[in-house]
Amino acid sequence: MIYDNGAFVLRFSGPGEYRGGYTVADGVITFEWEGWNVAGPWGATGTIRGDSLTVEYNEIMQWTDFEDAVYALVPST
Repeated sequence: MIYDNGAFVLRFSGPGEYRGGYTVADGVITFEWEGWNVAGPWGATGTIRGDSLTVEYNEIMQWTDFEDAVYALVPST
């Protein structure tokens, strides 16, 4: 979920979630995660096209088994 206050939460189908903050500039969303490891901080960028969000994770997150992905907007009911 991306909130209007600059916060986000990435939830998975099992237990657990990843939180952080984001900024938007020139059509690019920069995600700053609360998570990190000894290699450095987690990071990702995203772009919105239509009803999808494409996210590209930094190398550190990819080494932690995150994969670049496209997320679809789920309309609220």
